[in-house]
Amino acid sequence: MSAPTRSVLLYDGDCGFCTRCALFIGARLVSPAQVATAQQVTPADVGLSSEDLARSSWWIDDRGRPHGGASAMASALRETSGGWRLLGRLLSHPPLAWAAAVGYPLVVRFRHRLPGASDACALAPADESPNRPRST
Repeated sequence: MSAPTRSVLLYDGDCGFCTRCALFIGARLVSPAQVATAQQVTPADVGLSSEDLARSSWWIDDRGRPHGGASAMASALRETSGGWRLLGRLLSHPPLAWAAAVGYPLVVRFRHRLPGASDACALAPADESPNRPRST
């Protein structure tokens, strides 16, 4: 996949929870945005490192600007319709943006325990190389 010309939501395709969330958002997108796994992109093409892509989900806007974590989810939801769009707007502004910024790392840390998760959702300990297989 080359550099985006339209917005794209990038997620960990090895994680069942992340996949379910990304496909949920993707099914509701009303913009020409796309949804892709982080494994499908070349990090340099989207202006990120391999470590960035392993750390969180990303929304790369149509200008190529990356938004990570809770900001990525809020940005993606703003490109949907109805209540999900409203939620994305609310999550983009304090105080909900602050709560989302605190909550997102907790979701990442415990995603292996969330509905739809698989063993691949468990993150490797911080002292391991990001290129090593994830431990369960």
